[in-house]
Amino acid sequence: MNYGGRGVLEFLKGGGWHWANITCTVLNGDVNRLAFSPNGANKESFKIGANFRHGEFERYTYELTADTFVACYGRGATPLSGVWLASGALANCDPVSLARLGYVYGHGCMHEMGMTLTNTFNYYKGKALKSEL
Repeated sequence: MNYGGRGVLEFLKGGGWHWANITCTVLNGDVNRLAFSPNGANKESFKIGANFRHGEFERYTYELTADTFVACYGRGATPLSGVWLASGALANCDPVSLARLGYVYGHGCMHEMGMTLTNTFNYYKGKALKSEL
């Protein structure tokens, strides 16, 4: 993520509820996080090498400084989070992004199922032949 020295970028502000837990590591730069709270904002800062978690149904505003890189992965019922993306695409009359979301998700599912079947086949083939491939 190179933002051309534009200073601070806000990339998530009350982004809705997501049915997944996300863990991120700051690879370069700084990330600031403001908690959405009726009692006022709670600011946290994360430097290079720091990890942070965005839990299910939590709401934060994230700010990234220029030249910030963050690696994230998620776990949970991620397909349910697609409901928010799909309704937003339909509300904004953007069927292309909705079609792309469906294509990318379907492609990922088929790839994972193919890998699972291949690994299962190789496991039982190795047991049947009494040799590991």
